[in-house]
Amino acid sequence: MAWTQYIYTPNGTPVWVIYQTELFTDHQIDSINTTIENAYPYAVRIGDATSTYNCHSYAWNMVEGGPTAWLNAGDNEMPNLSNYWTDGSYIETTETKAEKIYYYNGDHSAIPSETVPGMYESKWGVYPLFRHAPNYGPDIYNMNYRKYYIKNSYITGPTNICFTGTYTVSNMPTGATVTWSVGNGLALVSGQGTSTVVVKQTGFVNSIIYATIRRDGTILANLSYSVYVCQFSISGPSTLCASGGGYTVNGIPSGATVTWRCGPNIARQSAQGSNPCTFRSAGSGDSWVGATVHYGADSLVLQNYVYSGVPPAPSYVNASNVDGSGGYYSKVLDTGTAYFTMQNTSLYGKWWDTRWATATTHGGTDYYLDIESDVLGTNYVLPYWTNACGNSAPGPSVILEIVPSRGATLTLSPNPADEHVDI
Repeated sequence: MAWTQYIYTPNGTPVWVIYQTELFTDHQIDSINTTIENAYPYAVRIGDATSTYNCHSYAWNMVEGGPTAWLNAGDNEMPNLSNYWTDGSYIETTETKAEKIYYYNGDHSAIPSETVPGMYESKWGVYPLFRHAPNYGPDIYNMNYRKYYIKNSYITGPTNICFTGTYTVSNMPTGATVTWSVGNGLALVSGQGTSTVVVKQTGFVNSIIYATIRRDGTILANLSYSVYVCQFSISGPSTLCASGGGYTVNGIPSGATVTWRCGPNIARQSAQGSNPCTFRSAGSGDSWVGATVHYGADSLVLQNYVYSGVPPAPSYVNASNVDGSGGYYSKVLDTGTAYFTMQNTSLYGKWWDTRWATATTHGGTDYYLDIESDVLGTNYVLPYWTNACGNSAPGPSVILEIVPSRGATLTLSPNPADEHVDI
């Protein structure tokens, strides 16, 4: 009695097989065993003759835990065996990595022997199951024409990871082991050396999960899997004033909680755990606002750099096209422009207080200031840095005296003199 039924490739493609009761008696099985063993003395019988399964079923189905059945190769109009590799369940490889061997000019399949390196195992039709050399067996199998296949392993798991995710190497080759590694922003939690690992997010850089598959020291495959991590962020002002400012952790999943922290010169005003949370300046200087996002047993740390309060004062002023130094300068009336520059920075705005200048000035809202020598008198100006909180203390002051030109000169001789001087 015989009947057909579907089995499935690792990727789920149906393959039809035939279930049938044994056609041979015990006496016939013993006779076939002896006859074939004598015909092929260099092959080792490891299973009896039987009509219940064949070479394809043994190699592609039964050693993977499938049922005892007969599996025909099919043909171009109704492919059957080839579904194992045309659907991507197996890919072609080299002999040293092979899990399955297909004798493509002889309609025959085999597997590498796990007990005797370099030997194959295959069922010869209804004849026995043998261990044999790769090219030793019935001539009908054309055993010099072989292709080699290995499971097409791949990593499965979420493409977006928030805190933790579980990843698995699917379609693992028989007898293989896995070594996992991860890129920046990820860490392994558990499962190293097994087909499934737990990975956690440690940063906010999209990253890659790697798996190296080995068998008996030989690398069978190097797999990779790109993942996108949750992009939490703190939004809020980069300059914090005494009037306060609100900060919000964005993108956190439902059920997560927030613990806020802050650096020097900053004080929290809202209740701990509130989101958004208000902070205020308690002094001036570089600082930060941070948050730890908790989700179950996992946590991630965020931190934004913040400047608190008014900026520091500029520390120096440079002068050119003038006489003098150290903040005290002079220039003769109507002899051009005096040039001044305060310490420059891209962090803050610049402003010159020119209310005590009598001459014409240009550029009072930038790091430079030009003073024309067009009015006699004293020009007193102060440099400041500015931000959203106000002005810094003044930097080094500039005093520029515009003086008249000298129309005549006196000469003393001798100079110095002991008794008298000629003018």
